[in-house]
Amino acid sequence: MDLETETTPQRRMTRTQESDHAQKIREFVGALRNPAWKHSAEAIGERAILEGKSFTEFREKAVQTFTAEGIIDTPFPDTAHRSIGGPSDRSIGAQIVARSEFQQLQRGGKKTVSFELPGISSIRSIGTGDFGGTVQHLGSPVFENQRLTIADLLAVGTTSSGTVRYPRENSFAPSATAVGESSQKPQQNFDVEPVDAPARKIAAWTRISSELLQDAPAASDYLTNRLSFAVLREEERQILFGDGTGSNLKGIFSNAGVQTQQKAGDTAPDAIRRAIGNVAINSDFQASGIVIHPLDWQGIELLKTTTGEYLVGSIFVRGEMGQTIKAPTLWNLPVIVTKSATAGTALVGDFARAAQLFRRQGLLCELSNQDSDNFTRNLVTVLCELRAALATYAPAAFCDVTGL
Repeated sequence: MDLETETTPQRRMTRTQESDHAQKIREFVGALRNPAWKHSAEAIGERAILEGKSFTEFREKAVQTFTAEGIIDTPFPDTAHRSIGGPSDRSIGAQIVARSEFQQLQRGGKKTVSFELPGISSIRSIGTGDFGGTVQHLGSPVFENQRLTIADLLAVGTTSSGTVRYPRENSFAPSATAVGESSQKPQQNFDVEPVDAPARKIAAWTRISSELLQDAPAASDYLTNRLSFAVLREEERQILFGDGTGSNLKGIFSNAGVQTQQKAGDTAPDAIRRAIGNVAINSDFQASGIVIHPLDWQGIELLKTTTGEYLVGSIFVRGEMGQTIKAPTLWNLPVIVTKSATAGTALVGDFARAAQLFRRQGLLCELSNQDSDNFTRNLVTVLCELRAALATYAPAAFCDVTGL
């Protein structure tokens, strides 16, 4: 529904209702972390509030706008995919089995099919976190029932090139100042150098039985939870530790200038808080997230007070209004708990502004019953791959916490 559509007298809201809807819109926009969502949603939300629109009308207009801008993974899980012609289930497996090419293979109309899932930016699956169960990000409906990944923290763009050239900032000394009438204005210099980030391919394949292929729900779960998960999990590892040689991405840790904070005599939360301070003090950035290994996060969650009480409700599990937050947070920052991280360390940084993941393509899927001896064994080979490049604009905006 277009926000410019006139509201009929029967549907006109009272001032109290308008206030409630305005508050709901602002809370929703404020909870967004994806820059692509937030930029568009802020403008749409303020206009909706000004015109006295309901949250539902705001949502419908936002989905229309996101679709027009090519943002496939919108923050409205109950309506987004239906609005853009995709399945209501957001998992990768569900998108695969809904494709006409997959269904043609099921019916025997084709022996080999391939297709691309555009807009894949993270693992969209139910109950596949490192601890199992479901995860909700900062109490927002945006990430409900999804395992957060490092890619969720990063700005994600697209590229049609095999190499992305970007400016890497080595240092920054602000020179802007107040000037009087007719006074000389200061020049701002940036210590940057051009860096090339090649798009690298990450792929994996497996075989499934023809019986599983015919069972669409089971095939959906398997493709989501295992194969695509494996591909995106490796991408996550490359984002952190890729050495930039051969077919590897150049990960964040492979850039000179990443800061270090030793735990020493601090508790783990204190050391991470110092790292957050390092990012703010030694760069022109603010930390937007934390990446940590499950063992180290377990140690933090098991911390107790001197009276034996867990530190629940103090630094990492309650929101501003006192509501319990289901997703891991520490010092009011989202925590990505992943085995891709190295045990004994944590990475703190401004993932949203200081680095960007570029997609050369969506998730490319190919299925065939003609590979090797598949035909005689009633098997189907499934291949998933993607191509991506990582740009680390400001290495100093990241701090490695060691000795946890």
